[in-house]
Amino acid sequence: MAITLSDNLNVATNAPVDVKYGPYSNTSILLALADAIAAVPAGIRYQGLTVGLVDTSAGTEVVEYWFKDGIADIDLVEKETGGSYELLVVPGVGSAKLRLTDGSYNSDIFFTNGTFIDIDASVSPDELLFDLSATGLGSPTEQYFLRGDNTWAQIPDAPVYELLVRAPDTLRLTDGASFSDVKFVSGTFIDIEGAESPDQFTFDLSATGLGSSPEQYFLRGDNTWAKAVPSWVEDPGINMSFNVCQPISTSTNWPDNSPGINWYFQAGGPLAQKWTPTANNPRVRRKDFLGTENSVDITTHLTAMSDNFNNIQWVLKLVDPTNPLSFTDLAGSLLPSSPAAPIITIGGSYGSFGPGWTENTVFGFDIGLDFFDLYGDEGQLELHIYNNGTNGSIITGCTVQFSTP
Repeated sequence: MAITLSDNLNVATNAPVDVKYGPYSNTSILLALADAIAAVPAGIRYQGLTVGLVDTSAGTEVVEYWFKDGIADIDLVEKETGGSYELLVVPGVGSAKLRLTDGSYNSDIFFTNGTFIDIDASVSPDELLFDLSATGLGSPTEQYFLRGDNTWAQIPDAPVYELLVRAPDTLRLTDGASFSDVKFVSGTFIDIEGAESPDQFTFDLSATGLGSSPEQYFLRGDNTWAKAVPSWVEDPGINMSFNVCQPISTSTNWPDNSPGINWYFQAGGPLAQKWTPTANNPRVRRKDFLGTENSVDITTHLTAMSDNFNNIQWVLKLVDPTNPLSFTDLAGSLLPSSPAAPIITIGGSYGSFGPGWTENTVFGFDIGLDFFDLYGDEGQLELHIYNNGTNGSIITGCTVQFSTP
């Protein structure tokens, strides 16, 4: 029967109040546990009774055991205090376990070998190795792959192909057992050559067997080489005439820059002066020569009347219409390299005009190189004359003819 106290107790001792607690000390927990069972017989046990055990080989720590589920000897178990867990590797043959344990209870994860994937737990109890190396394969190993059914297998029908030249006209694709051929056939002046080496296949596109002037031959749509004859090549040539100036019968000035040019022309110094009015200058275009501008014959016809018995000097110029200072001398009596004849007037005295004329031809003049390539694709013709250093009036007419043979 319980004793009722009206006040608390002052236990003046340094030992447990219940002597059954112990603690019980021995060189191991198991021996200390046996001591506790012997010291506390069944008659004084109750469920929940706690005893203290000390493993003297490990120190002085007290580990509490209690009669958890009853009062039998087997019911005296260690009190759970939150637990201390370890993760261990349990080795095996072809398999292994990864164990989580608190010493009393275990939780295991099992690993077993797979297809060419081996489990190795023999290195140490703390290591679990997964060997993922592909082993047991055939040769060459680089042709093996892990299939969906978890087996290593070689890709079937994976031959090595070569592209070969089979002289003289065949290209062959082969795997050593079978092959496919592409055959080439020579054509008009196009030859197939496969004999130089087994790695070289040559198409000879050289145009051979042509006539003279091979640059004039072209491959026609009917696969024959034929000479191309543009219509202008067969043309007899160009023949263009221009009226540069004509005689006039009045004394008005030409409508050009002030003060104009008086056909009653006085000697203006040692150089020829422009005679033709700019507004009337004929235009000469590259396209009019139909590709023959690099060799043109230039014929100049000149007539004059003068009231002085003078030889009239002249120069025919082709001038850039955008810049009068850009010009090329085509012909004339004042040209130092190839002077033509001046206009020779006959008779003539003051107040009485005497006639005169001249004709000049320059052969093979390169207007393309000497003018069009320098100044553009269009020029204008101008006549410049010089009354041989003496005063006198003149009336002049001029026509120019461009022609090719």
